[in-house]
Amino acid sequence: MKKINMRAVSMSCGILPHTLRVWEQRYAVFNPERSQGGQRLYSEEDLKKALILKKLIDQGYTISHIAKFNLNELQKMVNTFKHKKSETKDSNQKIINYIELFEIEKIREEIAYIRLNTNIKEFVFDFALPLLRLVGKMVANEKLTVTQEHIISNLISDEIKKVEIQGKKDSRAVMALATPDGNLHELSLLIANLLCYTNRHETHYLGASHPPASLANALNTIRPTCLVLGVVSSDFWNYEKKIVHFLNNLEKFLTFELEVVLGGGFKMNFPKYKNIKKLLIIETLEDFDKFLVQY
Repeated sequence: MKKINMRAVSMSCGILPHTLRVWEQRYAVFNPERSQGGQRLYSEEDLKKALILKKLIDQGYTISHIAKFNLNELQKMVNTFKHKKSETKDSNQKIINYIELFEIEKIREEIAYIRLNTNIKEFVFDFALPLLRLVGKMVANEKLTVTQEHIISNLISDEIKKVEIQGKKDSRAVMALATPDGNLHELSLLIANLLCYTNRHETHYLGASHPPASLANALNTIRPTCLVLGVVSSDFWNYEKKIVHFLNNLEKFLTFELEVVLGGGFKMNFPKYKNIKKLLIIETLEDFDKFLVQY
């Protein structure tokens, strides 16, 4: 049977060699042979398994949860995605029906059911975001009220907060998440925090509405790789009018270099900064997830 070295497996799957070693040593995912020189040699079945594991992890599963399954079981998990997408669409329609009658407990139960029966990325991309966008359109068309929109957003936020996010010993990066002072749009930030976790990044969730000086003080202590700022505009906070002033003040108090992601922002003429070494603008959570996969 053909044997494959670690570099070839890593390049084929997009999995770092360090991660492959962790999967082997901590979770017994592989048991590769060794060459005379001590190099790991994987089988074709190992390669297939690594490819499926990567696909499942990109969908929000954790390696600790799926490491125990064999190749056939893992493939069955991949095959369930289509069915789950159909199920979440049905749930979205149920929730619309419930909110029209203000049956809040039924909405809470439906959201909890979906959260417990899907992985994180399925919950976000197949359920939560489509539902929130549908509700937003219905509010714009005066088919639902702003109050009804807030009820659904708050119930989704409550369910997201129940997801246990643990520290990661093999973290690829350290992410801090916050919004500027006056910006109370926290739901997108909560979702971004989940996505950081599923993409194997350590997170420090700092929450909403931080004055620049106090946020910088926290960052100087934590020393994250990247600051993710939620900058979605609302009736109370305007991105175009506020963001440059906020970043200018944040820069004054930073004592180290870091990257900053503006989540939900758009391109503007920003000044050059000394300690903000890179300023990235990412408009959607789908694009943020793609960024995290490569970060």
